[in-house]
Amino acid sequence: MADDFVDELGMAVLPHHVRRMLDCFKANEAEAEPSPSRTDEAPRAPGRAGSTMRLLAEHGPLGVVEIANRLRLSHPLIINFTRTLTERGLVEAQISPNDRRVRLLALTEAGRAEARRIEALHKETEQVYRALCDEVGVDLLQVSRAVQQALKNKPVGQRLAELQAEKEYSNG
Repeated sequence: MADDFVDELGMAVLPHHVRRMLDCFKANEAEAEPSPSRTDEAPRAPGRAGSTMRLLAEHGPLGVVEIANRLRLSHPLIINFTRTLTERGLVEAQISPNDRRVRLLALTEAGRAEARRIEALHKETEQVYRALCDEVGVDLLQVSRAVQQALKNKPVGQRLAELQAEKEYSNG
């Protein structure tokens, strides 16, 4: 097998390493199933839409903009999720009682059942991820939150500009 060039580049390509880790998680999620396994043919939400389903179950009906804001995902991504969920009969559009121009999204009966299935899967998945973090000795959730906050306070571009300015100052 060829050497892993990204591994050789190390910390300089940290986002690439994080993406690989995410790809490992996503590849394994496709196989995840809450116990006991379902045998019916009920519609399923795509794995990436699980948080959308849970949000609608706990706080819906909601508009696309509010869903995007609450999940901190892009508006177009939420539109794609909700289009798929609507096509699968898990979500339906409703008119907002406060503003007839606003379309709210609500779970259907099948959507509520799917949200319960996702909640059960999330409970099991959380146990697995906690065990994984214990195994590797790193609380990935805590690290993720800390990195997100640090980058919100000072983005990588600003950090890089400061480093370059510091180098110019010490060389000049």
